[in-house]
Amino acid sequence: FNRSFLRALLVVASLLLAFALRSTFTNIIMNLDVGGETLADSLINSMGSDLPVALQDMIVVLVEIIIGFAGFFVIFAGLLFVSWVIVFPILKIFIRKGLRSRRILGAVVGVAQGFVVAFAFCAPVTGLAIQIEKISAIELDGQPVIEVPAEAGISDYIQSAPGKFYDKTGSWLF
Repeated sequence: FNRSFLRALLVVASLLLAFALRSTFTNIIMNLDVGGETLADSLINSMGSDLPVALQDMIVVLVEIIIGFAGFFVIFAGLLFVSWVIVFPILKIFIRKGLRSRRILGAVVGVAQGFVVAFAFCAPVTGLAIQIEKISAIELDGQPVIEVPAEAGISDYIQSAPGKFYDKTGSWLF
């Protein structure tokens, strides 16, 4: 139980840190120098003047969301790995194994930790799928701005039980 609880604390700390660092990651990427201008400016200039300004702004925001999304996953996975390989082995030296009778409680903590990790990955994916479906409904001159193939299964996933569950419980995380 003691070591399970320690690992669960490290997972929650990794989640909170990844959530806090994702905006910094997004700002760093969006302000990268690409040919003498920032990535955001380069993106706007590459769209041309034929797109409405509101649509250009929406595309830039969508790119920021995708970069933040990817940054969250990269940071979270990296922190999980570092905490598992480096931090946990060092800290478990100082944590006693605990009593045998508390093994079941340790297993329960381990399962809860697994749910936290699954939720941290699946809730943002569901939020992104919902946003993609909303954006695919936008039309410009009678044509959809972004066409999402039906084979992608985004609508099916959103209507499924896991999609509804993660939308109701995890929309705040996205």
